[in-house]
Amino acid sequence: MKRIISTLLMLLLVLSMFSAFALAEEDNTVVEDTTEPEVEQVDSIDETEQDELIEETIAETEQTDEELQEELEITKEEAEEIEKVGKRIGVKQLVLNKQLKHRMHVAFVSGDAILKHLEKKEIDTTELKEIQDKIKVIKEEMKDEMEKEEFLAKIEEVKKLVKEFKEKVHELVPEEELDELREEVKKEKEAKKEELDKIKDKEKKIRQFHNKKQQRETFKKLNKEVKDFRKQGKKLIKVEEKYKELHELRNKCGAEETKKAITKCGGDWNRKLKEYKKAHFEDKLTNEQAELYKEAGDIKKAIAEAKEAGEDTTELMAQLDEVVAQIKELHPNKVKKSEADAKIGVMKNRMNNLKDKEMIKEKVQKHRKVREKSLEEKKLQWKEKKQEQRENRQDKIQEKQEQKAQNTKVRTWPGKTQGGEEQ
Repeated sequence: MKRIISTLLMLLLVLSMFSAFALAEEDNTVVEDTTEPEVEQVDSIDETEQDELIEETIAETEQTDEELQEELEITKEEAEEIEKVGKRIGVKQLVLNKQLKHRMHVAFVSGDAILKHLEKKEIDTTELKEIQDKIKVIKEEMKDEMEKEEFLAKIEEVKKLVKEFKEKVHELVPEEELDELREEVKKEKEAKKEELDKIKDKEKKIRQFHNKKQQRETFKKLNKEVKDFRKQGKKLIKVEEKYKELHELRNKCGAEETKKAITKCGGDWNRKLKEYKKAHFEDKLTNEQAELYKEAGDIKKAIAEAKEAGEDTTELMAQLDEVVAQIKELHPNKVKKSEADAKIGVMKNRMNNLKDKEMIKEKVQKHRKVREKSLEEKKLQWKEKKQEQRENRQDKIQEKQEQKAQNTKVRTWPGKTQGGEEQ
């Protein structure tokens, strides 16, 4: 009998413990205090660093025409001429005209070298001189203002003459002597290098001036976009990297000279621009998600407090769960660009309706203030850290300058410094 009673008491004890655990578990199901990955991702970003990046990029990419002229060593008159001719025939055609002019000079220099070489060998160059004279006439008639039709006609004319010249050279010069002839042409080009480079540099400067102006207009839009993004309180997540890459590519492309490298740069630029636009959309969604999750967190805490005070929060919690489920769907793979703003607007309206519920309104505001205060403290810490880094950099620069000044006092004679002063 005692054993039965003892067993029953043990069962009652186990059941009572189970009930206590069940009640405790029921009390704790109101709120799960978890942080979404989007919130962590956004909150971990240093805002001051991003704002500095934007300001530095603006300073480097939004140069005035005068600054570009100075950088590329173009006079005001040359810049005005580029604008004037460019408006009439297009800058691309102007560049093509300059390139043809350079190639014509190269062909003419090569032709002169061949004529001199053949004359030394007492070979009759009458027909070659006639062709060379025709090339010279075209060269002297070349104008920067040529329209596309005239340009194409000139190319065909020159190609025909150059082909005739080459064929005649092969008739006059034996195969075994061609290498010697090529060497003479090479020497003549080297001798006229400065003259040829001067013509080529004009084309290069026009192209760089035009490209940098085009890139400046693109960057004005990008800079405004990222500045507006930051003014809205959003952070650059994927955009920061793409923004940097475009800036680096701008500098790299400005230094390219060959047609192949320039064409590649154009393709790279368009590809990076597409990647930037994609990243901008993704960052927009991630920032909106993070902010909505934060607001949902404030509401969850407020609901928990209301429940502790004996309020019935079942309906509120169900509504919040619906909105959170919608926030999770705010993903680039699930939302079209054209539908994003409308979906975000609906979620914000639902969230605002929840925040305005009398039962939790004041509690939500309290939690929001706490969160905003924490954010301001973090911003202040970032600024202080940045200021400290700047001061450290400045100290190091000053230290290097002082060390350099000290090193200039190199002894050149016992008891004297480099300047000859007595120690």
